[in-house]
Amino acid sequence: MSGTINLEFTLWGPDLSALARKLAAHPAFRKTPPDELKVGDRKLKSRADWAARLEGEPRALCGTWGEYGGTLFSYAPPEIVAARILDFPADPAAVLDLVAGLPFEVASFGVLYPEWQDTYTPPGFAQMQALLGWGCAFRGAGHDRLVSRRWLEAGPWRLWRAAGDLSLVQFHELGLAAEAALAQARPGHGRLGIGENGGYLQDPYHFQSEVRGLYVAAEKKLVIAAADRVTAVQMRDACALRRKRRADTAEPVEVVAYMFLNEELARAQLPELWLRELECWALIDGRPVRLDADFRPVVEKPDWARR
Repeated sequence: MSGTINLEFTLWGPDLSALARKLAAHPAFRKTPPDELKVGDRKLKSRADWAARLEGEPRALCGTWGEYGGTLFSYAPPEIVAARILDFPADPAAVLDLVAGLPFEVASFGVLYPEWQDTYTPPGFAQMQALLGWGCAFRGAGHDRLVSRRWLEAGPWRLWRAAGDLSLVQFHELGLAAEAALAQARPGHGRLGIGENGGYLQDPYHFQSEVRGLYVAAEKKLVIAAADRVTAVQMRDACALRRKRRADTAEPVEVVAYMFLNEELARAQLPELWLRELECWALIDGRPVRLDADFRPVVEKPDWARR
């Protein structure tokens, strides 16, 4: 890849102050002091040691370089760190290098095309994260915000991996025209962002259905009887309950299983259940049979993501 982009992104991590201090050490923010510095509601005289204010700073801090749309550093505790770096290499590998040393868990890389605003509003991750643009990333425990780690392997995107349990999702090729980029990105946005078919579990999570079943204490398992089709929202709610109750002291849930009375219905739902690491069982000849244990789906990637 060649060329540059104006890289806009948001980062979240459990220690937002440490994350902000680490990002502030990047050369893009250290060449010169900000042209304008704001802490809380006050504009301050910019100084070379501006980043030292991040240590224990409870208020929001924002530094800007150049005119509107120039380089930006924004620290908004307890929600987010946001930044804009101009003329960044248009290469996901360079972005991986940028975030590899940062103690983040979830990142969102914003839209590159103003033209999208006329016809399309992407989904996002909430919590002040940038709306999904060309990519997003997860590190370590950030993967727990997904219905399953399997979700990343099967989506209509290109998946990059790096050391330190780092995953970067690329929704479209860089350097395309706006319309072509949007055509590539739409399917991945719908599959990963907050939405009916999305795989991201926002925090706090808003349940849309009641997740009820038989609790099997010895296996830390919740078994849900399924007499009909299970919707994508119901599956996502089940994943959210599993995440919420993993550490429950009374009735921890590590596994959610669906028990179908009809084998044909179970096999029709199997690929989507497998992607979410939800067990799929069916009553066959009067006895329960697990269908997902040895199942492996056929993953079809768009041509651009396979290149």
